[in-house]
Amino acid sequence: MWQEITNTYLLCNAPLMIVLCLDDDVVTLKLLGATITKLGHEPVLTSDPQEALRRLARTPRVEAIVSDWMMPDMDGITFCKTVRSREEAGYVYFIMLTAKQSPEDFAKAMSCGVDDFLSKPLRINDLGHRLAVAGRIQGFIHEMRRLEEFLAVCMYCKCISDGDRGWVQWEEYISRRLGTRFSHGICPSCFTQVFEPEVEKMVADEQIARTAPYVAADSVQHPLIEAPDADALRSSLEKEQ
Repeated sequence: MWQEITNTYLLCNAPLMIVLCLDDDVVTLKLLGATITKLGHEPVLTSDPQEALRRLARTPRVEAIVSDWMMPDMDGITFCKTVRSREEAGYVYFIMLTAKQSPEDFAKAMSCGVDDFLSKPLRINDLGHRLAVAGRIQGFIHEMRRLEEFLAVCMYCKCISDGDRGWVQWEEYISRRLGTRFSHGICPSCFTQVFEPEVEKMVADEQIARTAPYVAADSVQHPLIEAPDADALRSSLEKEQ
């Protein structure tokens, strides 16, 4: 069974994590610790919610929490709210261990920040699947952080260095990693400062192009046609009258 669980997890290609486990039942806590260790993670075990919060503060690399719902001093919902209320803390995937089954309970827990659930009694294979999902999501978050922290960008064409793939357009770089699709538009600032002046220039250039042939024709004097003499023309008109 252990080999099957381990193989299933490895096939998910999920990274290894530090997993904080909180449960007032010693047997469940030991089972959680043994399973998490077997999957290659590092478990942090405690039965005290306050101690769990202290360990979470001392171990910022905790990426997943498995917590019981019903506990005497602080229930799992309150504990989850406290975890989510931390300022400037990285995201922790929160798995609630519970015997509750009603949709209303699940909705309440998720509205308080719970990501997933494990049913009691604990089934080892289910824990492996949940941690695989947690690892995949944390891997996605790490990739996002890496994108936000540092990218080598060409100062001229704005292409991004993509390792062995060389320099690629930034849209291609982000789309290949995150599956993002782009729709190009014009922001209000560029519309006013760039687009409108370009349109006005295009309209002005078109007007000049249309009137240029007529202006050029009017400015050319035909060599075979002489301009009439004004005095002679006036004298001719007077005679006719």
